[in-house]
Amino acid sequence: MTRQYKRLEAFTQTKRRWLRRVISSAIEAFVAMRRALLSLGSMMARVEAMEHRQAEDEARQLTVQARNDENQARNEERFDAIFKAMDDGDFPLQKVFYDGQLRLTQTRRAYTRASRLRASP
Repeated sequence: MTRQYKRLEAFTQTKRRWLRRVISSAIEAFVAMRRALLSLGSMMARVEAMEHRQAEDEARQLTVQARNDENQARNEERFDAIFKAMDDGDFPLQKVFYDGQLRLTQTRRAYTRASRLRASP
């Protein structure tokens, strides 16, 4: 008999069953933990991808918001200049629009409508 076989005979039948159960439950626990970690890894990859997309979307929204704010400020300056010229009476009829875009009668009608709108409460 070999040495290993003699060692196995040192355990009784009950101790061998107990040892087999302990080892098999440890292996099952290891396999379950390995599966959980594998599924957790794929889940973490998905979460990281979502976070990356969210960060890109937020950056894109900030850029769009900044561009909208710039356009809003530029448009307010233009309207303020037009309304100031209308209030001062220095309203250059043809310079509000592109050169030759409107005839003088259309420009006067637009001016009259704009002044009525400003006068209404």
